[in-house]
Amino acid sequence: MTFSGTFEQANSSTQTNGDFRLLSRKALDMLATYPEHNLYLRGLIPMIGLRHTTVDDVISERYAGQSKYTLHKMLRLALNGITAFSVRPLFAIYNIGVLFLIIAFAICLYVAWSLIFGTVEPGWASLMISIWLVGGFILISLGIAGTYIGQIYTEVKQRPLYHIDEILE
Repeated sequence: MTFSGTFEQANSSTQTNGDFRLLSRKALDMLATYPEHNLYLRGLIPMIGLRHTTVDDVISERYAGQSKYTLHKMLRLALNGITAFSVRPLFAIYNIGVLFLIIAFAICLYVAWSLIFGTVEPGWASLMISIWLVGGFILISLGIAGTYIGQIYTEVKQRPLYHIDEILE
């Protein structure tokens, strides 16, 4: 059985919390099948699919010193968690490019309206349309390339597709 717990301090005035885990040999053997070098254990342990439970505990305040876990380290951990299990940020780039193209189309309509009524400034129309169109096409291209890279990244990790819990004879 795998025990997993998040210990959080009951007092909301302090920000101290941490992760502690007690893993069975079976869980450790399953984790050993992941050939990755940058293991994000907060995501991999639930992914192996064994039964688990939580243990709640109250952690008292720190008596001396400050935490060595800086904001930079926390942001790096968050980014590692996002990129270790998802290629959605790469798809988001594509979607932002599509949004830029929609904005560019709206600007084209506004420029046409401005040209009809003679309220356009010289050079403004071509500058706005070109910036938004080129920006949209660049972001869409990056998003498409990013999805290919994301698929390669997923394959290179060589994570097991499934875990066999028990072999019956």
